[in-house]
Amino acid sequence: MNVLALSLKFSNIENANKDIVTLIALLHDVDDYKLFGMDNAKNLTNAKKL
Repeated sequence: MNVLALSLKFSNIENANKDIVTLIALLHDVDDYKLFGMDNAKNLTNAKKL
């Protein structure tokens, strides 16, 4: 199950705001070192662009 689907499942259980949960789930890997390298992760390169 992907992060978004799992997050929305939890949002139903916890009665959380689905818009906020969706945004967080979609952005959670924005500077993950496994995907974008350690330099980008340390400098938050992609997060700063957003």
